[in-house]
Amino acid sequence: GVAFEGGTGSDTFILGEVKPGKPLEDFQKGIVGHKADETFEVPMTFPEDYAAEEMAGKAVVFTMTLKKVEEVKVPELTDETAKKLNPKAKNVEDYKKLVKADLEKSNQEVAEDQMRSSLFGLLSAQWDVKEYPKEDLKEHKKEAKEYYEQEYQGYLSYVASMSGASVEEVESTYGMTVDEFVSSMYGTTIEEMAKMQHALQMSMDLIAKVEKIKVKQKDIDAFLEKQAKLAGYDLEEYKEKLEEESDDEDELKEMIRKATFQEMILDFLWDNCKIVEPKKTETQTQTGTETGTESEKESSETATE
Repeated sequence: GVAFEGGTGSDTFILGEVKPGKPLEDFQKGIVGHKADETFEVPMTFPEDYAAEEMAGKAVVFTMTLKKVEEVKVPELTDETAKKLNPKAKNVEDYKKLVKADLEKSNQEVAEDQMRSSLFGLLSAQWDVKEYPKEDLKEHKKEAKEYYEQEYQGYLSYVASMSGASVEEVESTYGMTVDEFVSSMYGTTIEEMAKMQHALQMSMDLIAKVEKIKVKQKDIDAFLEKQAKLAGYDLEEYKEKLEEESDDEDELKEMIRKATFQEMILDFLWDNCKIVEPKKTETQTQTGTETGTESEKESSETATE
């Protein structure tokens, strides 16, 4: 056979769990059952919709040497294990209660974050933009392209770190442009994203004007402190990290000011929004207890949107 670009690698970590429906399911199945230091062949056919078009639908054979096989063993949950996992727990029952409380708190925070994030989407539903200023739209399109280029590179780096391949090998395998990446991930185009961002900016500016919202230094300091805590840094370390990652001090200051402004508008919307549960339909009312659980989930999801 002939080697193809992106088809060669070494010291690659492969998850042994086979999940039906995954694009490379045959590849994983071909590895199961083999032992360490064994060399074998794995035939497979790439899916017709595979990202690298030149390989889509083609049959290939991978020659592999399995260097080692590792198994994750979960220890039995005893009182001693519970105490090690959480010093606050006296026994297994205590540990389960603590885990449940943490999960409930985490789920509540996630739900609130999702609802907060949805506010800009709800705001966008009110937009009726007749015409976009060409120069402003051009600038937003430039910013959007730069942002998604960074996101695409981050995605490639993540895939590379998980597969053991280089970023270049992953990029050649996926074979996507930034525009194609945005389309596959978000189902839209960079230009449409730029239009949404421009309309959002106009909406935020209008809210700020009506509600007299202005960014002050204390607001910026509070925003940076919050972001530092979320990132696991103290404030000074976080500022140093931002400065290291930026080539332009003025550009960094403006970026932080814009982010602070957006957070302040989001806070205003959150403080003044009213979250309501939708009315149950006749079908939901007539169904039993089991459907009632699903109804509660649906209500939660709908309120978030």
